[in-house]
Amino acid sequence: MTDAEKRAYCNYFNGELRGDADLKETLPINSNSDDFYKAVSQCLLLSKFITKRFPGQSVEPTASSVIAAAKQVGVKVNIAPDELEDSVNNIDMVLEFVWQLIKAYLSKIEPNEDLKRLLEGDEKLAVLCSQPEKLLIRWFNFHLKVHGHHRTVSNFTSDLKDAENYAVLLSEIAKDSVSEDDLVEAFKQKNPAQRAEMVLRWAARIGCRKFVTPKDIAEGNANLNFAFVATLFKRYPALGPTSDEIVSDLELRIEETESLLAESILDKEDLRSQIDQTLLDFDSLTAELADLELNFDEICSERDSLQSEKTDLESLLAEVNAENLSLEEEIDSVSSEKDDFFAQLEAEINIKVDLETLLKETKEEFETTKTTTETKISDLQKQLEEEIALKDDYSKRLEDSLLELENTKLEAKELESSLEAKLEAHITERKEVSSQLDAARAELEETLRLADEAEQTKDDLFKLLTDTITELETAKANAQATQEELENTLAEEKAKKEKAHQALLDKIEEFETALAAWKVEREGLLQRIEELENELEELREEMAAKLAQALADKAAALAAALSERERALNAAENEKDQALGKVRMLLSGTAKEGPLWKLESTLVGLQWKKKYFVLQDNLFCWYSSEKNVSGQKPKGVIYCEESRIYEMDGKDLHGKKEFVFQIDTGKTRVNIAAETQEDLKSWMTEIRVAKKKKLGVKVVSEAGDKNEKGKKKEVMLLLLFLYFCISYHDIIIYPDLWSINIY
Repeated sequence: MTDAEKRAYCNYFNGELRGDADLKETLPINSNSDDFYKAVSQCLLLSKFITKRFPGQSVEPTASSVIAAAKQVGVKVNIAPDELEDSVNNIDMVLEFVWQLIKAYLSKIEPNEDLKRLLEGDEKLAVLCSQPEKLLIRWFNFHLKVHGHHRTVSNFTSDLKDAENYAVLLSEIAKDSVSEDDLVEAFKQKNPAQRAEMVLRWAARIGCRKFVTPKDIAEGNANLNFAFVATLFKRYPALGPTSDEIVSDLELRIEETESLLAESILDKEDLRSQIDQTLLDFDSLTAELADLELNFDEICSERDSLQSEKTDLESLLAEVNAENLSLEEEIDSVSSEKDDFFAQLEAEINIKVDLETLLKETKEEFETTKTTTETKISDLQKQLEEEIALKDDYSKRLEDSLLELENTKLEAKELESSLEAKLEAHITERKEVSSQLDAARAELEETLRLADEAEQTKDDLFKLLTDTITELETAKANAQATQEELENTLAEEKAKKEKAHQALLDKIEEFETALAAWKVEREGLLQRIEELENELEELREEMAAKLAQALADKAAALAAALSERERALNAAENEKDQALGKVRMLLSGTAKEGPLWKLESTLVGLQWKKKYFVLQDNLFCWYSSEKNVSGQKPKGVIYCEESRIYEMDGKDLHGKKEFVFQIDTGKTRVNIAAETQEDLKSWMTEIRVAKKKKLGVKVVSEAGDKNEKGKKKEVMLLLLFLYFCISYHDIIIYPDLWSINIY
């Protein structure tokens, strides 16, 4: 036993028992180690294989149970249970036992009617099935013979080393997967190992690459070659169709052809109706396209009017922004005047800090002024918020007007009128703010006047001060506390002022941010308008493309309909010609026809090729197959009157055919073989009879044999015969010959 066989058995078990839950820790087996022998010694692997491939066997994962089951399926056991359990030290016996078990499964061949074609003489099919090596070799040689291969197989070693027989076998049994070009490439390959690799690639296409490697084929491993051939047999056990099945298949194909012709005629009618429907659809699409063009022009005009209205609205918005800027400047001026007033007031308070009564009055006036100013500032902030809200409302309406194309014009007019009213209200409010500012200025002037009066009464107060020094000293502590309180109040007022100023700045910044956002939204709207224009342009191009495609489809459909009509007419004409040819063939009469083998030269040397021969009067023709007899030229023609026929010993020729005869025309020799001796005698008898027939007139181009007068006489006679036979449509002309046969 070799390492190659151990590797083959490992790969075989890995594939056969893949997915078994009980073997998930055992599989896959590494063929480069002793894992195989360890798995065999545990007996679980072999028990699973026997249970799967030999139904009805109850096997326990023990050595004695596995050996007993192997005996029941026909394996000759030469190993004891203890030797099987000690597989690592009994390698040869273990490999032989495993091989016999695999061979027993591969040799299970059920007899059937098809296998009877492999029997020879009085041999029984059951006896042949009990000899798997013999049956597989006959199956192998049967396919080689059907293919016309000149070699045969008698063993699983030397006859398979070059892989040529394997290549022919696979090309015959798996024609869908192995083409003639593949076979030619294999025979062109000079290296047997590389040819074997090509054969195994073909086997992989049909799922049969098992047991052997290119090296095993080149070395002629008998066991692995047997296993590989058995695998191919189990995949393709059939021997191919019989002659009766071929005839019935041809008749079925003829019926299918006739049904296809009828279906093609119906399809032609359907196609014609589809063409008419396509023309109607094209007309409707043309009308829809015209309507779309009109709608597009209307949309373009509405877009232009909206753009002009949008320009007017933008100019109005610019004016509003300018008025807002002027209002902000006025607010800044009021703030600066207020700051000046606070500065003067603080100076007066610092000078007259010792005048408690005056300070209290001034504080009250200051608080009154501050309250009034804060009220005005809050009013201004409210007005600013109203302006921002007005701007937001305007932006929202502008966005809605752009999104709703159908109502844009009406809404724009309404928005314009509302905007004008709001602008007038805004102008009125601005005038009111101006009047309020004037009132604030008057109040500031009144405050300054009071300050002057306070200056005038300063002397009187100093006099009063000298009188009340004593009282002031007692109230000094209270005055200091009051001063600290006033300073704190002043600091708080300053903080409030700064906070109000910061709030005003924040509002201004917020207004600027909103204005910038509006500009971004405006740019987005403009971009969307541009995108809509592009979409309209793309729609126009798409409709033009669809129109062009519809025209192209219409032209293609018309061309296809004309082509289909021409094809149907040609097919009908060909069928008519074939029918007439068959009638003429029946009327003319055929002496004999049937399949024979012809020795021909091929790329791989001389080979016997199966041809279909027709003997008609004194013409012996052959075709590639029976279906080519009607409607095609023959592959070759022999004029029997000028030929000699001999019976030959086929053993002296290539391929060792038994029943062979030769036809010698004087220029060429054609070797032909029959299947049986009776068929050989029948053909030779018919050909000898055809040699004696004088039913035809032969016109031969031979110079120097006849004089001019004889030629004219023969031509006149030929013309007379042609006129007579053409009148009855019973003339068969073979243009490849210098002869014309008239019946």
